[in-house]
Amino acid sequence: MGRLLTITASGQTGVGTRKRTLTGVGVKVGPVTVHLVLIVACTCLGLFYLVQSNRVSTANLKLKEQEAQKAQIVEQNERLSTESARLQSIQQIKKSAEEQKLTGSGKAAYAG
Repeated sequence: MGRLLTITASGQTGVGTRKRTLTGVGVKVGPVTVHLVLIVACTCLGLFYLVQSNRVSTANLKLKEQEAQKAQIVEQNERLSTESARLQSIQQIKKSAEEQKLTGSGKAAYAG
């Protein structure tokens, strides 16, 4: 019994020519191909590792810069709050002196 549809590797479908179907065509994997695939896979994994470690180190550097900036701002805030307290105390002293109407004593007389 013959086949109704034959797809050949050579493309010839005429009567009297030998026909071979495409079922025999396949991919052959040898030791060289396996080594090449392993080398490519290791290279890809190495590149992935380098990219990730670079991202982590960049993020760590940014974090250190922000921590230094935070420490500087906290120090400046403490300095400014101390300056504010000092200025407020001077204003309070002036205000209390005006309220009590303190005046200078002028010349002091000493009993002696």
